[in-house]
Amino acid sequence: MAAEFQKWMKIASELGYEGTELRSFVKEKQEECKAEKLRQEELEKEQRLAEREREEKKRVEDIAREERKRVEDIAREEKKQALEREDRLRASEREASLKQLEIENMKEIKLKELEIRAAHDKHQAERGEFVQNGVGREHADTSDHTKNVKMPVFR
Repeated sequence: MAAEFQKWMKIASELGYEGTELRSFVKEKQEECKAEKLRQEELEKEQRLAEREREEKKRVEDIAREERKRVEDIAREEKKQALEREDRLRASEREASLKQLEIENMKEIKLKELEIRAAHDKHQAERGEFVQNGVGREHADTSDHTKNVKMPVFR
């Protein structure tokens, strides 16, 4: 402040002010400087406040962005899990239908085998060949050159 006073005194004396004019000039200039300094301080204070508000707004936006990302990640993960469950369900349904189809095929095969065996047994019965428990012949006809042999019991 003293340097400023000296500066204004020098300017006032160069302008030719003396006495009360000099004092009033210096006083006015000091008040103007003081008012300018207050305006500068107020402006800096407003700038700091605006900077803090921008930082706070940015921080809030960052938090909101992170929250949206987290929610999207959770939704994506839930969707992925749902798709995996659905795939597993489809695979198990497909496996069950294949198993059911296999069972039906096996039933049809068994039925055909039974029909063929019944037809064969009927055919053999008509020809006079006797079937014992579905295997072999109990009595051989003349074209068969085998001899029935009784096997001993081994103990």
